[in-house]
Amino acid sequence: MRSPGVLESHEPIVRALLDSFSMSTGKRISLVLRNGLETTAIHSTLGEEREYCDLVKEIAGESECLSNQGCRAAKLASATASGVMQCHAGLYNAGLKVDASPETAMVLWFGEFVLEGSEGEAEAGAKLHSFCEKHDVDAATRERLERALRLVPRETSEEMERLGETLAPAIEGLSKALHVHAQRIQTADVTHVLQIRLQAVLALAENLLNGYRHMTKHRIGVALNEILHAVVATVTVGALVGEYNRDYRFTYAELRSLVRKAARLYRAEAGRRGIRIKLHLDTRSRHGIPIEASIRHMEMALTNLVQNAVKYSFHTIPESARVVRIRGRSVGLRYRLEIENYGVGILPEEIASGKVFEDGYQGELTKGEYRTGAGLGLGFVKRVIEAHKGQILISSKPVAEGKVHPGMPHLTTVRVYIPYRQEGDRHGRNDRVDGG
Repeated sequence: MRSPGVLESHEPIVRALLDSFSMSTGKRISLVLRNGLETTAIHSTLGEEREYCDLVKEIAGESECLSNQGCRAAKLASATASGVMQCHAGLYNAGLKVDASPETAMVLWFGEFVLEGSEGEAEAGAKLHSFCEKHDVDAATRERLERALRLVPRETSEEMERLGETLAPAIEGLSKALHVHAQRIQTADVTHVLQIRLQAVLALAENLLNGYRHMTKHRIGVALNEILHAVVATVTVGALVGEYNRDYRFTYAELRSLVRKAARLYRAEAGRRGIRIKLHLDTRSRHGIPIEASIRHMEMALTNLVQNAVKYSFHTIPESARVVRIRGRSVGLRYRLEIENYGVGILPEEIASGKVFEDGYQGELTKGEYRTGAGLGLGFVKRVIEAHKGQILISSKPVAEGKVHPGMPHLTTVRVYIPYRQEGDRHGRNDRVDGG
């Protein structure tokens, strides 16, 4: 039998996050992990119980339900998109893939519902009929099942998927943080910091569980956001440690997918700040050709760039300017990515001197600006990009005339060039590029 994975080993933390989601939505939720033919699941302890599901488990046994969940999780994990899937007894769950562990298929299952409309009713009835035939259910029990099925909520798939998108980034971040922690890096100070970060996640979740009955929906949302930030902070601390930061393992990846994933992670946070994230990724040139990259490092670098753009954007400026734009296109043998936002600026001398890339450096124009988040920093991003034989360039220009001061909106653009292949200097692949 395999040893427990990191999420299973830290089940109380994972369950606390699931419970936080359930309490704010009233929906049941499970994280199903499929490794080979073995399936395990972590369930929220909150959310409305379904009489129908209890009857199904009473008839078929809980093992059949778990096996069905695992099969659907494996199928959804190999699909190109998340969506809703029907269980063996007729109910639908909204499934959302969690891209956090290469060896384990992870899927979040939300709610137990019947799809709205006549087609959904017919599908549920047909599945119930097949279930009853398979288990030779008697007439009285069949009537109980039909009555319980009528009590199951009717939902749209779009609404359930929208709810799921609020939790998937937290689970992904938590899994990555725990994977780093599980490497048992022998640095006492870092181990201490990681323990503190993990304890903070658990404490925030426990505080929310203990007090949510007396909290407004707004306050619950704030608390969930604090948990998400604590998870991200844990990941960023771990990513800077020892071999994790030095061990680059190159493989092929579709860069546009990594960019979309980074944008998705902070789209909800941007929305709360009244900021939109707009993607303009060229799919025509070099279509389908992946880049050669150390995926975990590239993911962290791109996530940091998007996080910074959202974090340092102003939400008090005109709506037309409250946009983080992410543009991407092929330029010769490289992919050029630009991330642009309006907000806190960077002084020209900070860019020219390279101070902006120093670990822990806080720009002059950030004074008086409170921005949450652990922030890996542009220094980390620069090291990752240069390890990929790429280049990072920054420009930041005030959008109004007058003396530059903290609070003056700037248009800041981070431009990154990444070669498609890591094959040395052949064909001039690693020549530096200009700022155009």
